Amino acid sequence: MHLPLLPWRLLLATVPLVTAVAGQRCYWPNGVEATQAVACPVAGGTEVAACCFQNHYCMSNGLCFSQTELSFYRGACTDQNWSRSGCPKYCDKEEITGGVPGRHCGVALCGDKKFACQNSGNCANYTFGVPAGRMLLNEYLKSDLGDLATTTVTATAAVAGQSTGAAATCSATAAESSSSNGISTGAAAGIGVGIGTPLALAIAALTVMLLREKRKTRAALSGQVDSSGTGPSSPWAKSERTAYVPVEMHGQPVPNEMSSNHDRRHELS
Repeated sequence: MHLPLLPWRLLLATVPLVTAVAGQRCYWPNGVEATQAVACPVAGGTEVAACCFQNHYCMSNGLCFSQTELSFYRGACTDQNWSRSGCPKYCDKEEITGGVPGRHCGVALCGDKKFACQNSGNCANYTFGVPAGRMLLNEYLKSDLGDLATTTVTATAAVAGQSTGAAATCSATAAESSSSNGISTGAAAGIGVGIGTPLALAIAALTVMLLREKRKTRAALSGQVDSSGTGPSSPWAKSERTAYVPVEMHGQPVPNEMSSNHDRRHELS
């Protein structure tokens, strides 16, 4: 069975081209180095980069997304003082209900576009808003999209700090090449402009569907059934999943595989 092509074109259309960050150290809000976090690309209009755990996706609003758990969290930042734009200043202080300055912090949806730190039990005490965001094209997202090298998307990119106004064709290969050529600001195409949290979740769900389809195909070819889904143990502390309403795009319903709010431990794949 092959997944329909249209949703994957839509997925690539929501991925901006941004400056890749390599070899930078990451720090928690209290200034302690976050040794297991990896710097994200620098989002357009910001000075520094947020940091997420390996294999996770970066959002342009500074949050991180676990594609295996379908949940958001606040990670680290490349600015040790957390004073420059680009640091994800959510749940970063102890005086904030649920805030944890010494590690990552889960973000739970409270309703009406409001969020709380760690879990929904804190919704009654403290909530905050999160700007709309897009997935940033980090190495993990590029790797997960590796089988889509022939799928292209037209995007307007600012190259070497100057807007060219030209249309660029972006594939898995072209994206890697463009990154090395100095594309430095977020490029948007179609509905990728100003994508909000629910659609970002839907896109991430589509990504998970792709990865599962890839695993099934490889298992069928090798005569082995991949049923373990195991991976390295996670550095995550206990966090909460948040239920979201499924989103329908171009007639393609996205199944809601997320359970209602409850605590569980995360594992990275």
